Amino acid sequence: MVRALLQRLPRSHDAGVDLGAVDLSHLRIVQTGDADVSLGAGLGEQILPGFTGGGRGSQSVPEMALIDQVIAAINDRLGGNLTDADKVWVQQTFEYAAEDPHIQQTAKANTEENFGYVFDKQFEGLVLDRHDANAGLIDRVFKDSDTTAFFTAMARKIVYELACEAGKAS
Repeated sequence: MVRALLQRLPRSHDAGVDLGAVDLSHLRIVQTGDADVSLGAGLGEQILPGFTGGGRGSQSVPEMALIDQVIAAINDRLGGNLTDADKVWVQQTFEYAAEDPHIQQTAKANTEENFGYVFDKQFEGLVLDRHDANAGLIDRVFKDSDTTAFFTAMARKIVYELACEAGKAS
């Protein structure tokens, strides 16, 4: 809406100042003068065209490789047989990396190629962080016999239900 308004206002010869990535935190309004902003009697009534397109701007959906394609590429490259559980791990690892605030900021401010200079250096660390978090969970679950028994009982119930459902489907 602001762009449409700017097209209707007279252009100033002052190029202004590029503030770049400056965040506006405070605003003070001060009257610096009086100006006649009336349309004038001679112009008469004017009809301005309405906005079109719903004001959403251009719509683009980032192209993302499906996890199945990623797993297939890894299998082709390594000659392995990654499973559905591996797919979950790959998906969670990618999501974990995408949730990192520094990664998000870098992605928003760069092209994919330039993003790679930062991401490629950090990715191994992110994968290791995720691995350490999983290892920490395993350590907590099996640290004492009460927690192990509780976890095993929950797993038994859920796996039993899933296995019975899978047996019905076959």
